[in-house]
Amino acid sequence: MKVPSNYPINQPKTYKVDSSKVELNQIHSVFDPKELQILSTEEEQKILYEQAKIPQSTVIEHKGKVIASFAENAWRYFAKSSDFNENYSNLSDTQIIAELTKKYGKSLSITNYPLGAGPTRAELFERVHGHQLRFIDDHV
Repeated sequence: MKVPSNYPINQPKTYKVDSSKVELNQIHSVFDPKELQILSTEEEQKILYEQAKIPQSTVIEHKGKVIASFAENAWRYFAKSSDFNENYSNLSDTQIIAELTKKYGKSLSITNYPLGAGPTRAELFERVHGHQLRFIDDHV
């Protein structure tokens, strides 16, 4: 399968590298079509619905507005990209809260919920954005 591209793909060339020859092959596709799994609309809707139902174990607010949440499945949400730092991937939830506390100070509010008792991802999305998730139908 060839994927159209705006980038020119050169014919195979041989380059000399440390006395060894390395052949660069022409690339036709980034994906192996045998490994692609295409979901039906119903399957995709079901997965998105399940994700939207995941309870949040921690909700972080600044002056009454949700700025972040941590889900029970280790998924993390930040309402604004300015509150996210790529180094957060290597930090624990407690360390991230400490970083946000440095930024916002005492006006930060952290609410921890028992397992299964926190608001869902869909509920927090609605609080942050003022409307339901667009892919969610009347199940939520």
